[in-house]
Amino acid sequence: MIGKIIDINNTEAIVALRDGKTINIAVSNLPCNAKIGDKLNIDPPQMKMTAKNFVNISIPPIC
Repeated sequence: MIGKIIDINNTEAIVALRDGKTINIAVSNLPCNAKIGDKLNIDPPQMKMTAKNFVNISIPPIC
């Protein structure tokens, strides 16, 4: 599933998915150099809903 970072702060990023949904992802689960506009390949089996629209995923950091 492809997502695009539309906003980011010190703790989380808002990612827009192709199906029109948005999800929040903890910054600690993003690559180190992630910024607004970057596209992410999110593997659905790695996603775990921890709260409404907050997703905990494992994306290996690229530092």
